[in-house]
Amino acid sequence: MKNILKYLSLILFVNLLFACSGESPDKVLQRATLNANNASTAYRPIYFREIIEQKSRGALNESAEDYVKSRTIKTIDEAIEKVKSLKKTTDNTDLIDASLSYLEASQQVFEKDYLDIARMIDKGAPGEEVEIAIDQLFERTESSLLDKQEKLTSASKAYAEKHNIDFRVM
Repeated sequence: MKNILKYLSLILFVNLLFACSGESPDKVLQRATLNANNASTAYRPIYFREIIEQKSRGALNESAEDYVKSRTIKTIDEAIEKVKSLKKTTDNTDLIDASLSYLEASQQVFEKDYLDIARMIDKGAPGEEVEIAIDQLFERTESSLLDKQEKLTSASKAYAEKHNIDFRVM
């Protein structure tokens, strides 16, 4: 009888542990939405102008390429992993999928286009060439990324509303 009570206690403890370790709707929303802010923060033309400014002042302690890799690509990779670590349920699949779609599309832009422009900066390409490359990058990618961002915002609002979470887009 004593062994049965021990086993029942152990089973109850394990069940309780797993029940409490689930992600709350608030945490799911935060991970899926706030991690996507890392992409939004870096996806702007001024990003490169800030790098050029830092470089011209001697305040950039690394190459532009290394800056993009360490400050943007690494951050996006980590954000993607955090969203992927969320347990998908029928309730949150749309939110997680929208977040991953936006983050992975951003990742592709950062890993290809941002690095190409960073290499141009490192090689000392004329400012006009860099500006043209930046303009072309945003002309080519902006519509697609905005569409993915809007889908994420829509999924976030729907998820928040369903779970009575105060969620505002600024």
